[in-house]
Amino acid sequence: MDNPTSYNIPLSKEHPTIYQEGVPAEPNTSYAPAFLPLTTDIGNPSIDIKCGPLLRFLGIDDAVWRGSVLIVVQDHTSNYEPHGPEMVITLTGNTENNHQPQLKQEGRDLSFAGQPIYRAQNLTFWRFNIQIPLNASSQVAHYCINHGKNFKFHLPRVDETMNVMTHSCNGFSFGANPADFQGQLWKDVLRHHSELSPYHVMLGGGDQIYCDSVKEYTEYFKKWVETGHTLRKDKAPFTKEMKQELESFYLWHYIGWFGAGFWRGPKGTTLQTYLPVALASIPSVNMFDDHDIIDGFGSYIERTMSAPVLAGIGNVAWKFYMLFQHQTFIDETGVNRSDPREDSSWIISPTPGPYIKQKSRSIYTNLGNTMGYLALDCRTERKHDLVVANDSYKVVFERLTQEVQHNPQMKHLLVMLGVPIAYPRLVWLERLLTSHIMYPVKALARKGIALSGMVNQFDGAVEVLDDLNDHWCSEGHKKERNALILRLQEFSQQSGVRITILSGDVHLAGVGRFSSKKKLNIAPEHDHRLMLNIITSAIVNEPPPVQVADFLNKRDKVHKLKPNTEESMVRIFTHDVDGTHRNNQTLLPRRNWCSITPIVDVSAAPSQNTEVNGSINAPSMIKPGPIANQLESRAIVSEVQNNNASSSEIAYTNKPGALSVVIHVEKNRMDDNSTTQGYQILVPALEKTA
Repeated sequence: MDNPTSYNIPLSKEHPTIYQEGVPAEPNTSYAPAFLPLTTDIGNPSIDIKCGPLLRFLGIDDAVWRGSVLIVVQDHTSNYEPHGPEMVITLTGNTENNHQPQLKQEGRDLSFAGQPIYRAQNLTFWRFNIQIPLNASSQVAHYCINHGKNFKFHLPRVDETMNVMTHSCNGFSFGANPADFQGQLWKDVLRHHSELSPYHVMLGGGDQIYCDSVKEYTEYFKKWVETGHTLRKDKAPFTKEMKQELESFYLWHYIGWFGAGFWRGPKGTTLQTYLPVALASIPSVNMFDDHDIIDGFGSYIERTMSAPVLAGIGNVAWKFYMLFQHQTFIDETGVNRSDPREDSSWIISPTPGPYIKQKSRSIYTNLGNTMGYLALDCRTERKHDLVVANDSYKVVFERLTQEVQHNPQMKHLLVMLGVPIAYPRLVWLERLLTSHIMYPVKALARKGIALSGMVNQFDGAVEVLDDLNDHWCSEGHKKERNALILRLQEFSQQSGVRITILSGDVHLAGVGRFSSKKKLNIAPEHDHRLMLNIITSAIVNEPPPVQVADFLNKRDKVHKLKPNTEESMVRIFTHDVDGTHRNNQTLLPRRNWCSITPIVDVSAAPSQNTEVNGSINAPSMIKPGPIANQLESRAIVSEVQNNNASSSEIAYTNKPGALSVVIHVEKNRMDDNSTTQGYQILVPALEKTA
C-alpha cells in the first residue's frame, strides 16, 4: 500500500483518505504519459489539476440541489497547505433561502472543502460535495477552486422542470480517422447552452469514453488479445502485472479524454477542446455501456466472457467508471470505499453481476417537480442471454412506484436504456452469422488465410455479432425486451406518467415509437402505450455509410406486440440538413446530440417557441420534422413547412406540460463552426380520458 508520509496531505477524520493498492509510486515523480497535453499550476495555493473540474448532478431533495465536483491533482507539483483544495461558489440571482447547516455561508458565497477519495501514481482525486438551496428564481453558480479559473453552471427555479441535454458515443472507435472530422459538436452544445435556454443537466447514455485502444497501448493485455488459440485465451490467468498496466491505462486514458479532450488511435490524434468545458459547465448523470469497458463486453458467449482476463478488465474498467463518471471509489472487495453510505440516487441490485463482480447500479433522480429520470444499468449484469436480472427489475420498479407516490406532480419519466429498444430488426443477419454456413469462412479468417478482419480477437466469432447480440431484438434478449415494454406501459397506465426512452449506441439519429393499435382509436395524449424511443448517437464518433442507414430503413415496418401495441419508426427526417428532400425519413447518418425542454405558456415565454417550427403563434398540433427557421433558405423554409403540414405523420399537442425533444444534427463534419439543424418531436403529457 502506498506510503501516506510521502504526500503532504493531512490525515484526519475530516479528510479520510483512500490509497490504491498496486504499483508503488516514487515520490516527486510524474507518471503522465509523454503524449498527453501539458498542464500548469493554477490558483493560490497553486495546484496542478490533471483532470477537471467535472460536474456531477445527484438530485434535488427538499428544495436543495445536490451534486459534486471532481478534480484530479498531481501531488508533488501542488501545494495542499493549509487544508487541501477549497471551492468557492458565488450565486447570482435571488439567493434568499433557508439556513442550511451543512453550508458555510459568507454573504452570497458558499465554500466547500475538498475530500480526497482515491490516490494512485502521485495523483489525488479530490471531491467537493455540494448542496445549494433552490428558490423562486433561477440562479447561476459561479465557482472557482483555490481562487483559480472561473466556471459556472445553472440552477433551476425550485418549481422548474429542467432543461436537459443528452448524448452518447462520445469518442472515436479505434479504427476511426479523426482528421475526417474538423467540427466539434460540443462547441454546438455550448453555443445552445449559452445563447438559448441553459441546460441544467447532461445525461450520458453510454460510451462517454472509448477504451478499445487498450488492445493496442498495453503490453500484457495486448499479448493476450493477439494469442491465436481461443482455448489459451480462456484459460490464461489475470496476472498482477496485467491488472497494474490496465489500471494505469484506464487512469490516464480518462485523464486525457475528460481532462483535455485528447484521444489517439492508429490513424491519428484529436483534441476535442470543448468537451472539458462542457464537463465543467453542465452537471452530468452518466450510465456506462460497452466501450466504457471494451467493445462488446457482456455480449460474447459465456465461455469467452468467463475467461479470467476478460472478466478482469471488466472489473478494472468498472472501478474507473465509478471514479471518473460517478466520483465514487469502491474497490474489488466492496470494503474500501469513499462513502460509508450509498447515495439515495442509486438503485442497487441484490446480487453481483456474472463477470463484473459488483452489484448493478441503476440511477433515479428528479429533474424538477414534473420529470423523473431512470438510467437502467444494462451492462453490469449483461450476458449473452440476459440484459438485466429479474431481481434488479423488481427493485427498479419498486423505486419508480415509490417516487410517483412521493411526487404526484410527476408528468414525465425519461428512461435511459443505452441500446435502442425500438429499432429495425436484424435477427435474420444474426441467424446467418451463427449458422453452420459460416463455419468454413470463420475458420479461414481465424487462420489469417482470408478476411482476417471478419472475426473478433476474443473468441473468433464474426466481428459484428457482438453488436447484434447487444440489441434488444436479438434472439437472446427479445423475450426480456417485450416483457420490459409491457411493464413500462403498465407502469405508465397506473401512474399517469408519460414514459420516453432515450438511447444511443448505433451512430444514427432516429425516433422509434410504441403506441396503441390504430383500430383502438386512442389519441396520443390519452395513450399510455405511447412511448417514443429517442435515438441520439453519436456526438463524436463517425456515423455509418449512407447505404447502411438506407438498408436499415428498408427493414422498417410496423410490428405488432401483443396484446395491443404497434411499433414503428417516426418519419421525422423529411429533409436533410441542407433542406433537400430525403427518401430515408427514419434514420439520419450524421453526428448529433439531443435537447429536451419543457413547453411553457407561449404568452409568458415566447422565446420557448423558437424551436416550435419558427412561430411564436405556434399551432396547437405539430408534426415531427425539421425546425424550419433553422434552415438557411427562405424558399426551403416554406417548402419544409408545407411538406410538414401535408405529411401523413402523427401530430402531437403543443401546450404546457408537453416536452420539446430536438435532435441537433451536424450540417458539415469539416466545418469548425460546428452548426446543426434541429429536428423536433413533441412528447405530450399523459392525460386522463373523460
